Amino acid sequence: MSPEGTRRGGGFWSSLPASAAAAAVAVSILHWFPLLAFLYGAPVFFIRFRYGKAAVASSLPLMVLFDIAVTGTTLAATGTVTADALASAALSGAILALPLAAAAVPGLPRDEWRILLAALASALAWVFLAAATPLGSELDAFLRSFAAEGSLFFSEVFAQAPDSSLILAGFSEESLYGIARKTMLYSVFPAPLVAYAASWRAGRWALERFRPYLIRPFSLKRFENDPLLIIPLLFGMIGIVAHRFVQLPWLEAAAWNALIGSAFLFFLQGAGILRVALARLNRKGRQPLLWVSAGLFLALIAGGGLLLFGLLAVAGAVELFVPLRSRLVDTDLPDPTPGDGDV
Repeated sequence: MSPEGTRRGGGFWSSLPASAAAAAVAVSILHWFPLLAFLYGAPVFFIRFRYGKAAVASSLPLMVLFDIAVTGTTLAATGTVTADALASAALSGAILALPLAAAAVPGLPRDEWRILLAALASALAWVFLAAATPLGSELDAFLRSFAAEGSLFFSEVFAQAPDSSLILAGFSEESLYGIARKTMLYSVFPAPLVAYAASWRAGRWALERFRPYLIRPFSLKRFENDPLLIIPLLFGMIGIVAHRFVQLPWLEAAAWNALIGSAFLFFLQGAGILRVALARLNRKGRQPLLWVSAGLFLALIAGGGLLLFGLLAVAGAVELFVPLRSRLVDTDLPDPTPGDGDV
């Protein structure tokens, strides 16, 4: 994800209409296309690649203003517009726009650090809101209501099943509440990380299609993480083990967030390794696409998605020390593994 130079569009003022359009598209996605909400940052990343960091800086305040305008217009149509409602709209707009400022941070050599910074800013903002406002108690009440409704649903579905009491023990209200609460706590950082990574990819893909001469196409086959990303991965694993001996709720949540977030990036690197391996098999005439696709599909429907994720993440982490793709590509050269052949 190394940043690359692009041809700019004539300076700050010439990029201002594009910044306004990007802000308008982002707000439109948030308000009217909820299924695509995780891609709301794609227009901002697009103008960052097309016009540069200054265009991003100008689009974020416009995003907040447009969000207030849309919310105010909607509330006015229903006759419920108030100062508190507009203030809430401004706050939510700022929370959504602020992390995207990471796309304009200078001096970062790789784009994954910008994505990580954006995800961290988003996670900290939501944690602060949950701790300092009624949002935390509202989310907890929602999870309890969800668990109660889910437990009632499962009790009706499995009421006539043999040994239903054993089955329903795993779907009790407290069990479902615990699962939902841990899912939410463990995804505070990984969820925005995945969303911003998807937005980054969507914005870059759009520029690759409309202005292919401005930027080098991105390919997972070439993607490699910064070696420093091994630090949060190790912190996550050590923190999870340490929690068994030191019962600190924040340590468990922080460790799982660090582990899942960094594992996601190493999963992408592992996916790149897999694609290189498949390409090599294809060059040898073995045409692995059909049987590999069938195997992956069977693994997913059999519940092996988490195992596949872990294996690819491990492969990505191993490549920090063993050049797996080089060994697949440079088959006629000496073994590129560090230390091999040394006397």
